[in-house]
Amino acid sequence: MSSGKAHDLAILVILPPAVIVTVIYLPTIIHAPLAPIIAIGSYLAGGIWLSPDIDLKQSRPSQRLSILSPLWKPYRKASGHRGFSHLPIVGTLSRMIYIAIPALFWMLITSYNPTNLLWHNRETLGAVFLGLEASCFVHLIMDYTPGLNRN
Repeated sequence: MSSGKAHDLAILVILPPAVIVTVIYLPTIIHAPLAPIIAIGSYLAGGIWLSPDIDLKQSRPSQRLSILSPLWKPYRKASGHRGFSHLPIVGTLSRMIYIAIPALFWMLITSYNPTNLLWHNRETLGAVFLGLEASCFVHLIMDYTPGLNRN
């Protein structure tokens, strides 16, 4: 398993090629005007705050969340280290849903229809998902590739 420093460095090293690929190819898949910016921002947020290591209380992402870190305790208990949080697609979706639960609850108690919001913003949500998933893949490659920096 790579260290937190190694994960952070990998996110930054992959950023320039990720930006190039995102700017060139993402608009052909997702037609939202700000999709590349949203995806790149999500990639950075995924690497800094929402990495699969959010399942560890003492991880760098958890420490960066500061006073919000305790809010992730139920997620940590449900996942356990290297549980579903480290699964491609499933881990990213679980973190997105975990973040969305309070917003969806608020919409339900205020009689706002969350389905409309999700449906009308599906391309934006797709860009968020792709950015978060890209950072997750960088993390998983670092964790599961033999011989990478373990310090």
